[in-house]
Amino acid sequence: MAEALALALAFLEERPESAARSLESLSPADTAALLELVPVRIAAPAMSRMTSWAAARCIAVMPAERASAIVAQLGSHDALAILRQMPAQARENVLSDLPATTTRHYRRALTYTRSRVGAWVNHDIATAGQDHTVEEALEMIVTRRRPDDAVVYVLDRDRKYLGTVTLAGLLHAPSKSALAAHAQRQRALSDSASLAAAATEVSWSNSIALPIIDHQGELLGDLSRADLEKGLAQGRGEEPVATAPSVIFHLTETYLAVIGELARMPSPPGRAGP
Repeated sequence: MAEALALALAFLEERPESAARSLESLSPADTAALLELVPVRIAAPAMSRMTSWAAARCIAVMPAERASAIVAQLGSHDALAILRQMPAQARENVLSDLPATTTRHYRRALTYTRSRVGAWVNHDIATAGQDHTVEEALEMIVTRRRPDDAVVYVLDRDRKYLGTVTLAGLLHAPSKSALAAHAQRQRALSDSASLAAAATEVSWSNSIALPIIDHQGELLGDLSRADLEKGLAQGRGEEPVATAPSVIFHLTETYLAVIGELARMPSPPGRAGP
């Protein structure tokens, strides 16, 4: 059993996409049982790649503390997609155990229909005040340790959006200069706008994400082009899949099959085989 668990753990960590497909074929209780045995840093990536319907069923049967720990590791879009499909009481249990700021963001986002921009906001963005320096903004990027951070959103003292500075711009700017001096104003989308209307925004031609503001101009987060496309394609339903009896041995069997296929592949030219 220990060897089987070690193989399942390796499968989850090394091939989260394939692991997610295997997890979806199991009962929610079996999936939850496995994900309670592995570190959150390994469980969360596999969970994020499951369909939101399957992930919601699994999260709903986990102890609230464990469920919240996994949800806290997910990006805003993945977390909200899962929370939307959970039973009300299970969702409330998870939300009440998340950090207060995250809970506030998620409760607000859950009030939007999925056809609105507000339902797809990524809240975990890099922001800095207008009085910060370029050096301080770069230190914040390093501290965040998020490789997808490509911009810093600059805010005034009331958290209203002032402009955006790209990472490339930060690296080329004088370190002691004021961050606001380098901010470029982007067209901000309203949280209440429809996704269809957001898709017509001309700024997408030179941006991979746009800032999202509320009716008072306060920055809520951003919307990526990828999430916009997901939202527009949301009409496709997620169908339930068949269940299987054993979570650990099911994953182990799949992992061994993958290894077997790799072993049968011919060696690249110029490289000796095993």
